[in-house]
Amino acid sequence: MPPPVDIVKVAIEWPGAYPKLMEIDQKKPLSAIIKEVCDGWSLANHEYFALQHADSSNFYITEKCGSRYWHNQEAREHGGGMGGMQQRCLQGWAVLSSLLRCRPRVLENRNEIKNGTILRLTTSPVYAAHTGTHASTHLTYAFTHTRARTHAPHARSLTHARKLPQGRKVQNISPGIPPPAVNVEAQNAQQLHERIQSSSMDAKLEALKDLASLSRDVTFAQEFINLDGISLLTQMVESGTERYQKLQKIMKPCFGDMLSFTLTAFVELMDHGIVSWDTFSVAFIKKIASFVNKSAMDISILQRSLAILESMVLNSHDLYQKVAQEITIGQLIPHLQGTDQEIQTYTIAVINALFLKAPDERRQEMANILAQKQLRSIILTHVIRAQRAINNEMAHQLYVLQVLTFNLLEDRMMTKMDPQDQAQRDIIFELRRIAFDAESEPSNSSGSVEKRKSMYTRDYKKLGFINHVNPAMDFTQTPPGMLALDNMLYFAKHHQDAYIRGAEVTGMECNKRQIQDLD
Repeated sequence: MPPPVDIVKVAIEWPGAYPKLMEIDQKKPLSAIIKEVCDGWSLANHEYFALQHADSSNFYITEKCGSRYWHNQEAREHGGGMGGMQQRCLQGWAVLSSLLRCRPRVLENRNEIKNGTILRLTTSPVYAAHTGTHASTHLTYAFTHTRARTHAPHARSLTHARKLPQGRKVQNISPGIPPPAVNVEAQNAQQLHERIQSSSMDAKLEALKDLASLSRDVTFAQEFINLDGISLLTQMVESGTERYQKLQKIMKPCFGDMLSFTLTAFVELMDHGIVSWDTFSVAFIKKIASFVNKSAMDISILQRSLAILESMVLNSHDLYQKVAQEITIGQLIPHLQGTDQEIQTYTIAVINALFLKAPDERRQEMANILAQKQLRSIILTHVIRAQRAINNEMAHQLYVLQVLTFNLLEDRMMTKMDPQDQAQRDIIFELRRIAFDAESEPSNSSGSVEKRKSMYTRDYKKLGFINHVNPAMDFTQTPPGMLALDNMLYFAKHHQDAYIRGAEVTGMECNKRQIQDLD
């Protein structure tokens, strides 16, 4: 008889103890399951605990429904797959906008727990946010003393359990009972704020590292954001970096790590979509842009700065205008010429975002700038032909860039040629001239007019036109419209030898068919 579908068999870890094998009844409240786990290890105050995945994600288990978060309603309506965009690649910018902003983020919850999942008992996100401790630092101490007091067979001393960070003290902890939670309303998580704003570089670095890790979880992120944590981080980026400008020469590695962890925490917190992007100051934008514009910048700082700029542009029209004033295409191009594919990917993502949000009249100007900067050649040399495989995100960003540039050709593709427009007819004459310039023109006598018409008809046939008498009519059908004529002229001017050879080959095939018809 198969086991009930609501029963899930899992392993649960706790620092300093052997993992427990348990059957979780998904019908029970999560708090009841946590209490059962705590009772098994004689841990009181189960409300101070939570369960989280033991893998690298460290996501907390919650009662929340739904497994995927979308940054906006538009993305949900259009779908997140590339196939949808391929079908609409020339039907407007809205689909591209949603696809760029659509960054699904998986939110682990109890309904997604499968048989064999490894979980970890840890500090609840509320408790962690308000005390600034990470993953049962204090609680491990309480647990080890509980086991020693009860003479458990596998009891360990504090030195064998998880060690407290240097300088951290544990006070007033009763055996087996975790320290009482700080009063949220009264204390407002002062410990976490004090750690992040500590005058000690080592303590500050450790706190920011913990924050960068914890911020990946949406439950913790919500608690930290409620403490005005985003404002604290932006203030640190705006002014805190200058505080250590004089120390950079002697403490550069520490400074770089601090800034990297600060930006990482910021990116992770904002990625949950809880806080609006419209709330950030010009000073913050300028500071982030300066990290991108510097010729030599730590890779992790550069990557996170590019990610922040991309999100700013995609999520706020006002921020797009401010970012566009600070960042130019020319300043982004050098990042594509490096060897780090992640930096290249985020650079193209920023270019795509700027391209997408630009006004209509600005997009063509940007396309011309990209052509002048030889973006295509740079991407071909340093990305596509680099000695490494292209990852999925890079392939996606290249695809988006290609569609964005193709969309600029839509107007030309849907424009019919005017057979009476002499300037447009001159382009067709130029195509013939380039291909058959070596052939002598008949003299301008009255008897040679028919010969000239006959020769032109023959030449247009060699060039592949359907209407040999009036080739302008070939471009009155849309698509491809005038775009086809533009492409032919570009090919004739920039690849003249290949163009002439193609005309010769077509001419020989025409002659062969004529001979076959005579036979």
